[in-house]
Formats: sequence, C-alpha cells, structure tokens
Amino acid sequence: MPNYHFNINGRTDGTNQRVVALKDLAEAKCEALKLAETVISDASGTFWDGPKWMLIVTDDTGLTLFQLQVLGAEGPADQNLSRTGFGEGTFDSKHTADDADTGVDGA
Repeated sequence: MPNYHFNINGRTDGTNQRVVALKDLAEAKCEALKLAETVISDASGTFWDGPKWMLIVTDDTGLTLFQLQVLGAEGPADQNLSRTGFGEGTFDSKHTADDADTGVDGA
C-alpha cells in the first residue's frame, strides 16, 4: 500500500503532518475529509477567528495529489451589514453599506 502524506498548511500547533499507508487515491480522499472534520471540530471555539487553511496530500516523492481548502466566512447577518454589502467589500459594525466607499480606488 502506498503512503499518503497529509499536510495541513497554516497550522502552527505541531499537528500539521500525518503519513498514512492506504489502499488507493479514493481511500486517501476519504481520509482527507475525516482529517478535515477532526481539525474543524477540534477548533470549533476558534474556527471562525482563524485564517483559511489547506490540507495538501502528496505521495512519497512530494508530488501533490490533491488539496482541500477550508475557509469559514461570516455573512452580513453576523456582521450587522446590509445584504448588498456582502461580497462587495469589507465593512465593520460601525458602518452601513451606504457609508462605504463604492470604488475600488476608495473614491
């Protein structure tokens, strides 16, 4: 059975790499989902405060086989924003979408 290297990019707690011998690529993809579920569950109290991270799976030679990108993004209801502001820029709770700059250059 080949070895699959599961590397969690962006983690700094020492749990960012695991090597597992698995039957095939399909089994490795299932294992990647289980690992991502565990990481998210373990970080349930801080997940929404953290940065985007990736689970990168490689073979013994370092060739990337696939990756899983994980990002939690809060919507306008959680930030007390209007629906039109979501996705169009970054606002904080002190501003409404009507107060925000409309241009890319800040004009």
